[in-house]
Amino acid sequence: TDGAIVLDARKQVVKLYTKKREGHNVVRREKGAERQFMHACPSCDQEVGYTSKAYEEEDLEMIYLSDTAVVVPWHRMKNPWVCKVCGYICQSEADLEKHRKQRQHTIAMENDKEAENEMKPIIVG
Repeated sequence: TDGAIVLDARKQVVKLYTKKREGHNVVRREKGAERQFMHACPSCDQEVGYTSKAYEEEDLEMIYLSDTAVVVPWHRMKNPWVCKVCGYICQSEADLEKHRKQRQHTIAMENDKEAENEMKPIIVG
């Protein structure tokens, strides 16, 4: 009803890297009230989503994400050798340098791309 993106943790692998807020919010709906247990970005403290149950991750069923949340594939979080211009994943730093030379991707291009996409990963799924 609020336009949030919904991730079903029963059907997808969802790992949260969020800071859980104390307490909960109560939102009035047509058919009653909804409790929202808020999740925030650990670095900027901005609210990025909520769950309808308390913060037990092993019992996580649904997570509702606001449009400010960023979902990042797990392999991009784990691998430090990802080309920031095109997203190509390399096996080593030498492979990344080789890729940059072949594709003519410069550090300046990477910095421009980072500035353009200045978002931090919050939820990995």
